[in-house]
Amino acid sequence: MLLITYLSHMSQSSISDIVPEYNNMDLILHFVEYAILGFLLFKSLSTDELFGINSIYGAFFIGIIFGIFDELHQNFVPGRQMSLTDIFSDSLGTIFGVYISFGFFSE
Repeated sequence: MLLITYLSHMSQSSISDIVPEYNNMDLILHFVEYAILGFLLFKSLSTDELFGINSIYGAFFIGIIFGIFDELHQNFVPGRQMSLTDIFSDSLGTIFGVYISFGFFSE
């Protein structure tokens, strides 16, 4: 989550130096980073018995809410703006990551 926040805080010119400007590359990167987040969130919530919440729903909720707040944060970064398509890509990535993690770690 800290890495995602750090990357979101970079200005558009800094991002353009790192990531090539291919069509929809931004959406693919959002999907991949949130798929990793969803995978890790499910694994974390399913092994931690301290929280009494369902691991699947908890990982969905945390990942999607984090994606929304991450996009809101980008409104305050020079050259960046909030995008509903990015939120959609973040949400799909989270769902995909949770699904993959559930497939690996469910009994």
